[in-house]
Amino acid sequence: MAGEPTGCASGDDVGTPGNAAGCALAGAQQAADAQRGQALSLIANVFTLGLYGSVESAFGPGSAPGERALGIVGLVPFAGEVGRGVGLVTDAARGVQEARILEETASGVGQASNWVVRAGLAKAERLQAGFQEHLGAPGVFGFSVQYEPGRTIEELAAAGRFPNGQISYAADTALSDAARNLGYDLALIKTPGRGLHYTLGLRASATGDIVQQLPDDVAQAFEAVFQQRDNPFIVPRQ
Repeated sequence: MAGEPTGCASGDDVGTPGNAAGCALAGAQQAADAQRGQALSLIANVFTLGLYGSVESAFGPGSAPGERALGIVGLVPFAGEVGRGVGLVTDAARGVQEARILEETASGVGQASNWVVRAGLAKAERLQAGFQEHLGAPGVFGFSVQYEPGRTIEELAAAGRFPNGQISYAADTALSDAARNLGYDLALIKTPGRGLHYTLGLRASATGDIVQQLPDDVAQAFEAVFQQRDNPFIVPRQ
């Protein structure tokens, strides 16, 4: 009979306890097999839609994050139990996203850092010489930088209109960590000046006192953190 579990032939006395139990067990097994077939069919359809191709195009063939993601996808047909096809496909998609996050974190893309840009070479002695009280903001001590959250290095360099052939740049989080390791808290204070002008100053972590002269060890730590590159927007001195 159509829809009747295999092993429960038409006419069986399903009202008999023994036969009823057998039919119920057979029916459960048949339903489970059908569910498993649907799950595997769904997974096959996902592969038909080109999940492998999407992963390779997202990460590049042979890349470590791409291989991790493909490994997750490749385990889909083997990793689940009966009836978990939808969940497995969701897990595969989540694995691809997690692999992307790992790659972005490793390259710094996904982090909450913002760039700090300064004209010229950020040598320790130059940072110390430039660490002064701001003429337009009494009580604010530090050296001038171009800074604004979300801006690129190029945008900050353009805003600064530097005549220098080179610029120095660093992530604010890296500078903050360098200062904190030596007992100081970094302060980036918006102050009057050309472009996206800020003053980079310090406070003593233990007391909160404003630092008025850049200590040798902090200046050297900052020099190590700052990187240099050619200035993409040189503006001649007038």
